[in-house]
Amino acid sequence: MEENEIIELAKTILSKNFDFLVKGIGDDAAVIRLEDNYLLLTSDMMVKETHIPSILSPSEIAFRVFTANVSDIVAMGGKPISFLISLGFKKVSREFLENFYLGLREASNLYNCPVVGGDTVRAETLILSGFCLGLTEKPIYREGRVGDKIYVTGNLGRVFSSLYIYYNFKDKIEEFEESYPEMFKKLRKPVARVDMLKDKELFTGATDISDGLGREINYFKNFQIYSEKIFKLIPKDVLDFCEEFNLNPLEVALNSGEEFELIITSKYKIKKAVEIGEIIERGRYLDDKPFKGRGYIHKFY
Repeated sequence: MEENEIIELAKTILSKNFDFLVKGIGDDAAVIRLEDNYLLLTSDMMVKETHIPSILSPSEIAFRVFTANVSDIVAMGGKPISFLISLGFKKVSREFLENFYLGLREASNLYNCPVVGGDTVRAETLILSGFCLGLTEKPIYREGRVGDKIYVTGNLGRVFSSLYIYYNFKDKIEEFEESYPEMFKKLRKPVARVDMLKDKELFTGATDISDGLGREINYFKNFQIYSEKIFKLIPKDVLDFCEEFNLNPLEVALNSGEEFELIITSKYKIKKAVEIGEIIERGRYLDDKPFKGRGYIHKFY
């Protein structure tokens, strides 16, 4: 089964109406109505073999799992207010834990979000499960209105490119990191786009890019995006890297996961973001051709 099928099955069996539940399974975070605000809840898990390159330090691992959870809260238009972390490991050193907790503290300070608890269990491999709560006066969902422009923040392609090096040239990591420092910086320490919250009143919809633009864009149902505009999101170091390794920069940008940038829909101009297309009545298109999707898809066979 693929991840989407698992989620749909969970929605079919587990979904139930409650007066206080505004949004359950199926968005970046769940939404619960409070008296004057909405509580946002999200969870993100990382497993050593799947999500954690061996070149990452314990503090970088901690920072990434914190960022992944905060990014979901931000995509829903919320301010993170507390974070919990659960750890599974077979054995662990005091040095690893100290550095891991230092990474959590750095992220906690950056996002002004306290670490308030969690759990530890024995496991056969390193497993991290983060849980973040946020608050918002108006939730933002994965949606857009016909005629809305589609925007993407920041840049795309650096995480894909650095992982390409990691999986194909492990013995030359230091050499490549010296040549492409910004690429590896985004792999090691991605930052959630909390800075965009100041413009959230302009958003009609949003989601974060965790599994690649090519996959996340499909949450918006009907759209037309343009390759020449997506190219504006690709930084020069990624273009140089693609030329060096004969890779298609557009495919790299579409498939680069764990970027934690935001896809935003709006009828207004969004500063600090690049317009890549618009919401349309029917169909999904890249330029004038049907868009079949890209990005990372979790498969469980």
